[in-house]
Amino acid sequence: MRSIPWPRAILFDMDGLLLDSEPVWGRAEADLARSLGVTWTETDARACVGIGLRETVAQIAARARLRADLDVLLGGLVDRFVARSGELRTKPGAVELVDAALARSVAIAVATSSPRRVAERALLGGGLLPRFAVIAAGDEVTAPKPDPAVYKLAATRLGVTLADSLVLEDSLTGCRAGKASGARVFAVPELPRTDRETIELFSDGVFDDLHAVKKRLGW
Repeated sequence: MRSIPWPRAILFDMDGLLLDSEPVWGRAEADLARSLGVTWTETDARACVGIGLRETVAQIAARARLRADLDVLLGGLVDRFVARSGELRTKPGAVELVDAALARSVAIAVATSSPRRVAERALLGGGLLPRFAVIAAGDEVTAPKPDPAVYKLAATRLGVTLADSLVLEDSLTGCRAGKASGARVFAVPELPRTDRETIELFSDGVFDDLHAVKKRLGW
């Protein structure tokens, strides 16, 4: 009996995985915090990687000791990020891996915690939007990562099973979501090497960049 090629699909996280967007989000968060009269450091921004935008603005509001409307703050953060979308760059190996998947008729999707408006603008800024026919966004599901909902939505839209899919993530929260979905997970963390032990518990491989993932897949 002929074995089914694996992966049938690759589900890509976006921020920090396809796009070097975490620094841009950090600058947008700092802008928002500054408008509220408080500071927001790179360390603060790194601590929020993978937790979702709503929780991030909640932490900024708590820093400012505000009982603000989180939807208003979230809109302000999104607007600041979108205004900086021209600063976005792809991560090493992102274009090569995406194109290799497309050349092999492997289904691909973006599964991101970001709202769809942000995802489309960010992918456009990074030059990747035309390559992705399917996007599953954080505002299209009821629960953020580490809940697997966004990965389940992406797989449904692609018409694939998660068991046949590979999830690519950069954060611990995202890896937990990928594993909970039933897919295999490869991690390309932005964390220092000394902090990778935990992420290894929720992944099937840890790689330095997407070039290394492409090589692991034999592409």
